[in-house]
Amino acid sequence: MTMPTWDQTLRPILRELADGRMKDARSIRAAVIAAFAMTVDEQNEMLKSGQPRIAQPRRMGTDRFA
Repeated sequence: MTMPTWDQTLRPILRELADGRMKDARSIRAAVIAAFAMTVDEQNEMLKSGQPRIAQPRRMGTDRFA
């Protein structure tokens, strides 16, 4: 499968946030992965810059979105 571009990921992100409840980065990432039926290899793919293609939740802090 061709990897989604950042703008293609907006729809599943907005759908996940639509209920108005606080969401953590992990659940938003899971929604994007599910929406595109991404394999483990696709999830772990890196950009040329060395950054992950699909953002990884931070280990520290509270990444919450509403």
